[in-house]
Amino acid sequence: MRGHVRKRGKGWVYVLSIGRDLTTGKRKQKWSRSFKTKKEAERELNKAINEIENGIFVEPNKVTLGEYLENWLEDYARGAVRPTTFSSYRFAIRTHIAPHLGSLTLQELQATHIQRFYNNKLESGRVDGKGGLAASTIQYMHTVLQKALEHAVKWQLINRNVAKLSDPPKIRKRENATFGAEEVKRFLTYAKGHRLYIAFLLGITTGLRKGEILGLRWNDVALEEKMLSVRKSLALVDGKRVLQEPKTSGSIRSVPLPSLVVQALEEHKLLQSKEKIKLGALYHDHGLVVTTSIGKPVSPSDLWKYFKSILKKADLPNIRFHDLRHTHATLMLQQGEHPKIVAERLGHSDIRLTMDTYSHVLPNMQQEAVERFEKMFLSDE
Repeated sequence: MRGHVRKRGKGWVYVLSIGRDLTTGKRKQKWSRSFKTKKEAERELNKAINEIENGIFVEPNKVTLGEYLENWLEDYARGAVRPTTFSSYRFAIRTHIAPHLGSLTLQELQATHIQRFYNNKLESGRVDGKGGLAASTIQYMHTVLQKALEHAVKWQLINRNVAKLSDPPKIRKRENATFGAEEVKRFLTYAKGHRLYIAFLLGITTGLRKGEILGLRWNDVALEEKMLSVRKSLALVDGKRVLQEPKTSGSIRSVPLPSLVVQALEEHKLLQSKEKIKLGALYHDHGLVVTTSIGKPVSPSDLWKYFKSILKKADLPNIRFHDLRHTHATLMLQQGEHPKIVAERLGHSDIRLTMDTYSHVLPNMQQEAVERFEKMFLSDE
């Protein structure tokens, strides 16, 4: 018999047999909390027996969410994700999730707790106390919490992922800011001669991410073949610059280069060679394409600072550096390039992501396609 119901004090409990202790060989029993009626205790006993028979029964434990999340960071996340991703997971957990939900046990945690947490963060979640967090930030916390609890289910600490039952706030879709062809020319004119010109040029002509540009090494560039390969990305992790796998991992991304970029790379390589000769042993040779004048990696913040200064001098819209990537994709699509080719250049794992991100470009493209199709018939008249 797996279990039975008995009277205890003023209420009813069930006692459930859950196997034997592997060390002592003694029978293990689970005593339930007290129920008001015998019928209620019997119903919960049958539910527990059904869970055992279906392989979803979880032994009671008092592990708190805070304790579990710290273990999850070390036991899973540290070895499974990129250093920057691990750092952002840890920040979300220690700064936001654990201080508000960490004292609850895993088995106490309900979707209502999580929902209330999201609502509070949306209203007044900033660390500095100056208002609420962006919906995208809360969406990220939801992703982290959902991933972590999914492993808790796999590791049989809980029998369901309650984060899946909660609803984070929806993100309002932001239309990407981009340059037109004339604005690109104006920007490059003002950027020409700047130490980081090559970084700006690569952003516009290849669609590489900022970290991919800063992590590009000379042995990833084949000038004669007019090709570069995306193998590494430079990132700041706990204040230190590290080279890590790019965002789209699993395969090396090859990106063909226009002739003007090849020429600019050749000129930039010659400049670096002169700097190496001049400084000798004082030069920090990391093999990177984008460096300071003494060979050190360029920090993302410095790249952003110089980029903003050129925008100001050129009297151009105040876009983000990342928007150079959007500019590249938008201009290629407007020139009639197939979205699959654009997706490959950007490193999108799925063409649907490209289509969704640049959907605002497609209506004009469709209209132009219709007009070309119509001309095919009119040309015979």
